[in-house]
Amino acid sequence: MLKASAIITTFRRITEKPGNRMNPESSIELMLPPNTLTEAVDTFRAAAKAIIAAYNASDVQMADQTPPQELVDGIEKFIGVATRLEQRQGGHERLSRDDITRLGDYALTLLSDLGEWAMDLGQNMAQQQLEHFIMATAKWIVSENAELSTLEPVVNAIATVANSLRGPKELGLLAQYMNDVIGAIPDALKLDKETGDPTWSWRILLLNRSIVATRSHNTALMEQVFDELVHHLPEEASRFFSEGMQQMDALNYPPQVREIMQRYFDRFTRHRMH
Repeated sequence: MLKASAIITTFRRITEKPGNRMNPESSIELMLPPNTLTEAVDTFRAAAKAIIAAYNASDVQMADQTPPQELVDGIEKFIGVATRLEQRQGGHERLSRDDITRLGDYALTLLSDLGEWAMDLGQNMAQQQLEHFIMATAKWIVSENAELSTLEPVVNAIATVANSLRGPKELGLLAQYMNDVIGAIPDALKLDKETGDPTWSWRILLLNRSIVATRSHNTALMEQVFDELVHHLPEEASRFFSEGMQQMDALNYPPQVREIMQRYFDRFTRHRMH
């Protein structure tokens, strides 16, 4: 999967690492965002605890970075407001759509900064837990009918999860989640970079969704996602279908998936080669 901060091989076969075996029945629960933000809070707090402990035990000092405890305090304030809204507590407390958008931006920015600390301190598990909570936060923003304006941490979190999933059912659910995220992105973020910029989060999200849809083996989903890729990024789509055809045999995709990829390749790529 592509990440906003790095490029990872597309369409690759995901192999299971020794010691990381996952129960198929529990993998969706563990890797995909829960139904509510409230359900993900314990995951965040476990990550925060590990990061703060590692920071306190280290001699790392960075003048240009906010200390982890301050970031965690800010995120906890977000959690307090967001979970009350989610549970419709607090009497007549309501926020406007713009207020929720700003609140979501605030939380995602703090979570991204905390994730940098996790990486600097070698807290890989905490970083994965934060990415899980980032996805839950994005889902909360979508559920509140607000806009998702801080995109890069969400795109990176999705890429991490996608590279951990193996089953077509899981990948299909992730693609549907990506559809919801895309529906909440303001138009300005889709137009703020020139086509071809490798760090353009909107571009990466569309390409990653196309990869996830392909790996889901869901042909109806593939057609929907491929049509949107062609609409938004026609030049990128041509390269995507070309690479996809190269991988159909190499990764032993089923016939119905190959047929869809072949059709889009013939229509949007083959004619460009003549």
